[in-house]
Amino acid sequence: MRLRDVLAGEAGEALLARVYTDLLVPSFPPSELVSLDSLRQGLAAGSTVVTVAVDDGPGRPPAAAASGGVTPVDGTPVGVAVGDWSPASGVLLLSYLAVSATRRSGGVGSRLMGAVTGAWQERFRPCLTVAEVEHPAAHDADALRGDPVARLRFYARHRARALDLPYFQPAIDPQAGRVYGFLLIVLACHDGCRGRRPDTVAPDPVRRFLAEYLLSTEGALGADPAAAALWRAVER
Repeated sequence: MRLRDVLAGEAGEALLARVYTDLLVPSFPPSELVSLDSLRQGLAAGSTVVTVAVDDGPGRPPAAAASGGVTPVDGTPVGVAVGDWSPASGVLLLSYLAVSATRRSGGVGSRLMGAVTGAWQERFRPCLTVAEVEHPAAHDADALRGDPVARLRFYARHRARALDLPYFQPAIDPQAGRVYGFLLIVLACHDGCRGRRPDTVAPDPVRRFLAEYLLSTEGALGADPAAAALWRAVER
């Protein structure tokens, strides 16, 4: 198994489409998943990174690039990590981490997390790296989409910590609306983002990240009770 980043444009189109169809769509409900076109746009802008775990099979070497510079889909994608970088806030969001149902608990997720906390940090130099995770009290286990309890245990093994926020996923799909019952967890925190007290993070990067996220998805910071509670918790 090897890791490779999806290239922007035609060179990575086949792999991106396959990863989206085979890994992301089965792993996330429509209300939590951005469109394939949105991923294309993020890759083209350089703000999105898609790292894929590819299984070449026993004794099978990686395929060579096709003529014209188009990279073929060599091997089988068995896992993917999607990240979105916000230069304005200095926060990197692990938007999606998905592993094929037949390959879970086999080390694929850990290999991808190694890229998130390694190569991605070198590439973007984020102050804070976070992820959105379903809260087990609000979301049930699913044969295809996985178990929220097991997912939290996985992130805990990688030293993730949950922020004390009443977090929800903003409405990435206006028709579906927000998705409540989420945790915002910290995967990496560099010195510039540490809080004044031990085991805390500075509020400013979180505030900027949430403001940008809400404005880009919902068009407003939100004055409803859920948004107000979130902003109060950030200030706290």
